Amino acid sequence: MCSHQVLWTEGRSWLEGALALSDPKLGDAYRAAALFGAGVIASLQGHGATARAWLEESGTIARALGDRSLAAYSDSYIGVALGQEGQAAAEAPARAALAWFEELGDLYGQRLALLVLATLLTRQGDLAKARVVSEQAVRVARAYDLGRELGIALQVLGTVQLQQRELDAAAATIADALAALRRDPQPFWIARALELMGVVECARARGSNAARLFGAAERRRERMGAVLFHLDRERLAPTIAAARAGVGAERFDAAWDAARAESFDRVVDLAIDSVVRPSAAPHAPAVIASIAPESGSASRVALQVRVLGHFAIILDGAEIPRSAWKFARPRELLVYLLGHRDGRSREQISVAFWPEASAAQAKNNVHVALHQLRRVLGRNDFVLYRRERYVTNWALGVDVDAIAFERDLEAARRALRVNPAAPDAAARLGAALDLYHGDFLEDEDAGDWHLEERARLRRLWTEGLATLGSLLTGAGSYSEAVDVYRQLVRADEWDEVAHRHLMSALARSGQRGAALRHYDHVVALLERELGSAPAHETVLLYDQLRGASFDS
Repeated sequence: MCSHQVLWTEGRSWLEGALALSDPKLGDAYRAAALFGAGVIASLQGHGATARAWLEESGTIARALGDRSLAAYSDSYIGVALGQEGQAAAEAPARAALAWFEELGDLYGQRLALLVLATLLTRQGDLAKARVVSEQAVRVARAYDLGRELGIALQVLGTVQLQQRELDAAAATIADALAALRRDPQPFWIARALELMGVVECARARGSNAARLFGAAERRRERMGAVLFHLDRERLAPTIAAARAGVGAERFDAAWDAARAESFDRVVDLAIDSVVRPSAAPHAPAVIASIAPESGSASRVALQVRVLGHFAIILDGAEIPRSAWKFARPRELLVYLLGHRDGRSREQISVAFWPEASAAQAKNNVHVALHQLRRVLGRNDFVLYRRERYVTNWALGVDVDAIAFERDLEAARRALRVNPAAPDAAARLGAALDLYHGDFLEDEDAGDWHLEERARLRRLWTEGLATLGSLLTGAGSYSEAVDVYRQLVRADEWDEVAHRHLMSALARSGQRGAALRHYDHVVALLERELGSAPAHETVLLYDQLRGASFDS
């Protein structure tokens, strides 16, 4: 969906640093622009008082310079900041800005001001007027023809529909918002749309699905340094509490926590799919539900795809040689589609693989890649075109090692949650982790589209290793724990906690000398690469290891 993160906190920090400079050569216009940028970020982060102070100063300077456009935009975002807090004072600056934007014919500004007014009217309980204004904002956004602006406008309309208890209409509107934002990604608003869809799921008594949506949205907000709008927080709190009580705290929290580790793209797919048709497995983890074959699939595996470590595509038991492919893109495309259970549209494929291409070029590129893929596979029905999306035909028998790894890992973790003391807990977890033969497409020169998935799967593996090491240590299997922690430190040599666990396991297995030598290795590594010393906990462990006994 989005290969980069919008680092609001960092951006705001840079702007604050610029504002702290007192160089008169910069001039008032530059200061006004910096104030506006910082104010916009602060308003979207939910820091209303800070945002208003910056935006008011920006507007004052803009008026003094005769920059009516910047003054109007400053007013609009003052309205955003005030509107988040439900303050009626948001109306005056929003209406003043709207008048100027209409005079100028500025569609972006009109949409922004209309949404401030629609949000305020919703807060005041005037849902009929809020519906009219939000629908007007959607029409303006469609005329402006930028996906993220349409997605934001549709969210406001969906919120009004929710308040009017039109659940089906709200769900469809929010799904349209997600689709628009996926074409033109903005993670903050995608997260907010997931939360709105979570409210819909709560109203439909689908608490586990709602928890999944809320958990994924929360994780994305944290990565951006964003918090809930004040009004959203007020709306969500009782809804979440009621849903949690409805499905049970343990089940609700487990779904919430699991979603925080899932692929954000896949959770978005789940949200959209909940409108198109019911989920085939509503209580399964979203990752598995979105990509695993449906029941009734062919028992014979015709196509095996190995993406962890050595990349291989095996058709009817024989690996297809690299020489059979004219280009790398067709085999990448197969993997990309396998990772999206509900398929991908031509536009989504184009954005992932050829983001700089024109519409005509992208269309041709997709056509050529699919033609080559089908030619090499020797049949046209492994990839089908349904409902304007290209989808994998799982019924023919398709096996993907990454799916098996994630499925078995989740099953092992679920069993641990049920009974952490089960005698086969470590063995089940170890067997799942053994399926991870290397990083996702590690020997393939793939495009950026795969990097987020690579990082996600690698994180699942390292987290699983840490859990397995702890289980083995607790069971007194210190030599086995040493092997696990060695894998962990090879995977991330900067993980000082893993280094400490390895030292402890070495000492407990009777290899105190090796543990002390490993400490020397950590000291040298940190000094050479980071110019730093080990953490206090690491030094303390070293001192304990040097003592007469080791019992911690």
